[in-house]
Amino acid sequence: MTGVRQSAGGFNAGVRVEEDPNLYAEIPEFIARNPRLSAGAKLCYGVLDWYWRVRGRGPSLAELARDLGRPEGAARRFLGELVRFGLVEEVVH
Repeated sequence: MTGVRQSAGGFNAGVRVEEDPNLYAEIPEFIARNPRLSAGAKLCYGVLDWYWRVRGRGPSLAELARDLGRPEGAARRFLGELVRFGLVEEVVH
């Protein structure tokens, strides 16, 4: 399990999480540090990453909204940001 503690210089990670893909989502640094993307869009990218790595598919809009803890309209806006920046492609079934 990862522990996080605050130090004088910021936050330091404690013990590293085992490489179990069910325990984490990845957000690349170039996305995490992009000032033009909202925090919601960045989190959305992480949720999408988890679904593809763990379940082998993208989430439905309802699943995405649930996992983000936001209404479907907000999830749709976050997806729109990611599409506009060319970070994801929307697939309609």
